[in-house]
Amino acid sequence: MRKIKDLECHLSCHMERIEIIIAEDHPLMRSAICSNLANGSNEIEIIGQCCDGIELLEILKFKRPDIVLLDLEMPRMDGLEVLKAIREEYKNQIKVLVFSANSSNYINLKLMRMGADGIIFKKSSTEELINAIQIVYKGSVFFQDSIAFKMLSNSHNMKKDTLEQFNAVDFEILQLICQQKNANEIAKQMKMSVNTINKYRGKLMEKTNSQNLAGMVIFAIQNGIYVIPNKMPDEL
Repeated sequence: MRKIKDLECHLSCHMERIEIIIAEDHPLMRSAICSNLANGSNEIEIIGQCCDGIELLEILKFKRPDIVLLDLEMPRMDGLEVLKAIREEYKNQIKVLVFSANSSNYINLKLMRMGADGIIFKKSSTEELINAIQIVYKGSVFFQDSIAFKMLSNSHNMKKDTLEQFNAVDFEILQLICQQKNANEIAKQMKMSVNTINKYRGKLMEKTNSQNLAGMVIFAIQNGIYVIPNKMPDEL
């Protein structure tokens, strides 16, 4: 029994941690998120928390998390302004998962185009939040079904001249990115090296005129490259 406990302790001590900072202006909500994440996953470590965007940017001068869980609506400096500041100062070194109660299609598209790595609604369960954090940490984009369906309903018709520059490999990689596969998973499935996949992703960003993976997802959906599975969400 003692050996088993020692082994569990050893594995826990050497487990790769996902370090996050939580920016949420409501104290009770912030406390609940911290408690739920601590109880729901032993691989997530909260290294900081704050109540507004200005305080968050100050913390980021001294701490560099893997992910910022960012509330969209905060006093003094809202999520959109903070996201812009993070991308300007830190580029893509810090991943940003937006925690929002706003279901506006316009706002969600704007967040993704500005460089958000994912958007999750505040009504989501702890399991859904942990899953979103893990997906973003691994280098994929997270968006919930309702966001995806709204993007599809607002999509443009496929333009042949726009897509002529893409080959079969481009289409397959774009589809796998939309399925939230990271570079390692895509490389394994396509029997290519991770380095080759990363080169393709870089070229695809140029071809789709995107600044990040979220922009590529939007392009793929709006141009018919990726068809969202026929699973209608409860809320549209």
